[in-house]
Amino acid sequence: MGNVKLDELEIIINMINDNIRYYENGTYENTGYDIFLSNGDRIRLLYPKEVIPHLLGVNIPYLISKGLYKNKNFFDILKEVCSNPYQLYQKITNGIISYNDLFSKYVNEKNKIFKSNLSNTVHSISYICKYDSTKTFSSSENKYSSNYFIIREQEDGDIIILGIVREESGNYKPRSSIYIQNPALDSEQLYHILHNQEICILTGINSLNYNGQLKKHFSYVPLRIERMEGLERYCNKYDCIASVKRDYLTILKLSNRSYNNNEVLQDYIKRIAQIMREGRAITEQEIDSLTDCLSESMLELINSYNDLVTDSFDTDFSSYSKLQSENKVLNQEVLRLKNEIDEANNLILELREKSQELESQNIRYEEAKEKIQTILMTT
Repeated sequence: MGNVKLDELEIIINMINDNIRYYENGTYENTGYDIFLSNGDRIRLLYPKEVIPHLLGVNIPYLISKGLYKNKNFFDILKEVCSNPYQLYQKITNGIISYNDLFSKYVNEKNKIFKSNLSNTVHSISYICKYDSTKTFSSSENKYSSNYFIIREQEDGDIIILGIVREESGNYKPRSSIYIQNPALDSEQLYHILHNQEICILTGINSLNYNGQLKKHFSYVPLRIERMEGLERYCNKYDCIASVKRDYLTILKLSNRSYNNNEVLQDYIKRIAQIMREGRAITEQEIDSLTDCLSESMLELINSYNDLVTDSFDTDFSSYSKLQSENKVLNQEVLRLKNEIDEANNLILELREKSQELESQNIRYEEAKEKIQTILMTT
């Protein structure tokens, strides 16, 4: 593509300018991201201006070497180059600038995935590879200088990868971007990255902008279990090493807590049903140890039931005639109470269904635990 056409060049420049505006409007330059990994590592990721041209597939050092731009930073040179596509086209056609030296052969792909590589959420980041070039047997041309690779699986099956490197300050910045279309057919590049490397999931992300506004995003348990199950596929296919021990312990604790709460809830339902059948009031002593697993609707049911029971027996039986009169009222109250109890029984059925639902959830947790244990044993 040495002899580029003006309309083709304009399409590329328009993509780059759109991404420049997106970067500037999103205040990414002044936002830091603390990414917490399941192996205990914490990465502070920044997006300084000087890395943006490379992420967009533009070789600014080449332009500086030609003596065309002096005393300007990389980002300002990028904006100036893209401000006048026709002028750039003339420099290319006149041989002043080489198109192939200025633009990466992947310039279209890099601009397509640029915005995705700026998105740092618990949902957008699938896995993170802790890369150590000494652990790979690949040839030197297939080794990378990145310290970590952030892997984003897309809904269409494509994979977006951002390589990041550590600065002297301890912060990390982007180094490279890779777009793998249909990895099921073309997995060689992904294999070179992941083979023999440590792969993690993230447990949370904090973002802090220049205004001091802190946002915290934690990966909830079902998503983390889903990610951890996906690690098995990566480990089997690319011979990488899953590092999820710290996250596994967290999920194991939550799983056991859920199981214990379910056992208590089932026992509670049996006890409350028996008390209602006997027509006794439910005392505070009987439910005091269960309040942690009782919902607001359950407590409301207990209070309503107790009101009915205590009201129905708060009666003065001083005379036979009064007893007959009050007996009619009591019969009506008993009928009403039976209706209320029927409603309570219906709610008990709902509680039992919820208990069965929790039991199913426990089964899923146990299955997840077995899968995770299998991953840890194999790695």
